[in-house]
Amino acid sequence: MATNNRISNLDEATSLFSFDSSFIPSGFDPNIGNQDDDVLFMVASSGASNEKIKFKNLKKSILDTSVLLSGDQEIRGSKTFIDECSFGGGLGVDSYTVEDYIYHKDDLDTYIQFESGKINFAANDSINIDVSGQTMNIDSTGSLSINTTSSSGALTVNGDGYFNNLYVSDDAGGFVKISSYPEESVNFTLSLVSGISQYNIDFPKTFESPPSVTLDLQGSGSVAVPYLITNVTNQNYTVNFASNIPNDSYKIHTLAKPTGGASFRQTKTISLVEDLASGQSSFEITYPEAFVAPPILSTSLESENFIVSYLISESTTSSFKVSFVADLPEDAKLHIHATR
Repeated sequence: MATNNRISNLDEATSLFSFDSSFIPSGFDPNIGNQDDDVLFMVASSGASNEKIKFKNLKKSILDTSVLLSGDQEIRGSKTFIDECSFGGGLGVDSYTVEDYIYHKDDLDTYIQFESGKINFAANDSINIDVSGQTMNIDSTGSLSINTTSSSGALTVNGDGYFNNLYVSDDAGGFVKISSYPEESVNFTLSLVSGISQYNIDFPKTFESPPSVTLDLQGSGSVAVPYLITNVTNQNYTVNFASNIPNDSYKIHTLAKPTGGASFRQTKTISLVEDLASGQSSFEITYPEAFVAPPILSTSLESENFIVSYLISESTTSSFKVSFVADLPEDAKLHIHATR
């Protein structure tokens, strides 16, 4: 009996396997074994040619350069997407190389762009970074908000801020460094008892280190009594007058500040104690940092039993000169407060 070998008369398979697929055991891996080496696949063109191809080569030519449109698939090896690629769901990769952009689907204004040594983030509304509930947000106006969803200006921070250096703009168009003293200043007045030429005056507080001290003498009489300060410590100082205080109307106003600089509401203050070389009568004192305009000066001379008159001149934004009527002894110091 003749056998009908026509291709059109062969049974039609619903799945392409190199083995009997009528029964597939649980956990069976069709890629294990050599079934694909033993099976040939026929390529026929009616009236033209008939060819064969090993089943494993058939699968390689069809699948190895293709990504399935549906279903789960494990993709191995290095893959290069020449054109744009869109992922409708999640994408899990161990390593992924992007040449230029990653776009949000159907929203070309929201993307991440990669450049050499730089990453650009773009969005029409806002960009938000969330780390365990701690957030940073940049809105469409360019305002940056940290740990808050309410922006009050170019920078809004909800929480503590720590700065090594902070500068604010001043009236001259420049910037002034804002700093604070580690402790507060003291300003107080003491009534002086007549008939005495030396007073030991306690500060209302104890400073961490000896402060810069300046003082002014107030009296109802017409007698100006020269004075100097000495023995400045973190708790007190001594003032010596050239003669006894003539009556009980005299008062001494003391301003003591920790040494250093500070700025508050565009008012800048520098307090310092300058050592003065002995055997000289003229000095130029330079500030640690310049002012935007010549500051208001308050000074006092500290020395051991050497009372001398002096004059301040040529005050500029960076320095001033002081001239004494006599050469100074050793260990003389000038206490200075400069404010602008």
